[in-house]
Amino acid sequence: MSSMDSALLSSASLFSSNIYKNILRKQASDREMQWVIRISVVVVGLAGTGLTFLDSSVLVFWLVGVDMSYTIMFPQLVCVLFFKVSNAYGSLIGFMMGIILRFMSGEPLIGLPPLIEFPGYRLDAEGKQTQYFPFRTAIMMLSLFSILLFSWLAAVIINKGLLPEKWDVFKINRKRKPSAGAAEAEKAKKAKEGFSEAKQLLDNTTSF
Repeated sequence: MSSMDSALLSSASLFSSNIYKNILRKQASDREMQWVIRISVVVVGLAGTGLTFLDSSVLVFWLVGVDMSYTIMFPQLVCVLFFKVSNAYGSLIGFMMGIILRFMSGEPLIGLPPLIEFPGYRLDAEGKQTQYFPFRTAIMMLSLFSILLFSWLAAVIINKGLLPEKWDVFKINRKRKPSAGAAEAEKAKKAKEGFSEAKQLLDNTTSF
């Protein structure tokens, strides 16, 4: 029971915090967020209950979810934690590429036929066509490479001004030129520091 409660609360919190609060209504109040979480818990609970009436086992959905987490979400996590070059543009392209390739590879658990036949695609002992090639790892690596490649390309194109700044919808251009006021303030600060050092040196000289 505690595991089910945790799953409901985590799903509702993810929707309310990451989607509703950050995208749909950034000005939402705390009371509004409480009602969003309550409604999300009910909706997620009803959806989970509805899955139990299907012919396929709930374990199938769990296995498919783990599969998707490895092939699609794992590259995103690796890039966010270990590669500073990654940005939203590369993440979006890598995400879409991972989803497309994974669905085109087929999934016998949900009756999805493969559109891509990897090397080693042949009949198994039960007479079913099976992908023996480690296509999940291959898709994961392709998604990871796509994130890094297109993140770097997007950074180069935007930071060098090859595209207008207004097209940078994810605001990844961090190479801002300092304004005239900021430059003058920096010069004044350096001059003040130099004057302080000279005064301190003069005081030390006269003390001898």
